[in-house]
Amino acid sequence: MAKKEGVTYESLRETKIARNHQLKDNPLLGGKFFFQNGRAKFWTEKVVPEYNLGQKVDESKEHLLLYWEPAREANLEAPIRKKYPYSVLGEHMRTRNHTQWWDVGYMKEYERQPVARFNPHDAKELGIGEGDTVRLYNDRGSVTLLATINAGQAPKTINCPRSFLTREHIDGDFATISFNDYNQVTRNQCYFDQAVAVEKL
Repeated sequence: MAKKEGVTYESLRETKIARNHQLKDNPLLGGKFFFQNGRAKFWTEKVVPEYNLGQKVDESKEHLLLYWEPAREANLEAPIRKKYPYSVLGEHMRTRNHTQWWDVGYMKEYERQPVARFNPHDAKELGIGEGDTVRLYNDRGSVTLLATINAGQAPKTINCPRSFLTREHIDGDFATISFNDYNQVTRNQCYFDQAVAVEKL
């Protein structure tokens, strides 16, 4: 594809642009969709999983392609929020691709260690200050890391970079507070549907 478009290392260095002229500006122009009959699809008659592990599929949900249900824990109305009042988001790190480059020294100059970012009002309510050690926990596991205060953080949410290795945390592991559940039809999981309580150490 790059060769057809005349994209080379030299052209990228000069223009910083790689264009694909083979794609239409709007691939759905004229109401043509990617299904065999060319029409939009909101319901599928036959549910076919992308993989088969012998899992049970709830077809009542999967027939409708736009099916939606509330989050189990991130939903503020979920009963579990009384016990675990904070949602946790696992952000993509700037310096790693999943866990790749964990041992590249100069990358650690930018993101040295795992942190938990708190909204200032939440931090005050919890008695947490910049650099305090905190433990995030729920029924599945716990992780101990340093707190940082960020005015851009939404209330009742905690933001943590998600690609640190177990041994890089003070204790525990960020992955232990999340679900092991996975979508029964597509290759997907809900990475942000997790709630925790916070303990200042």
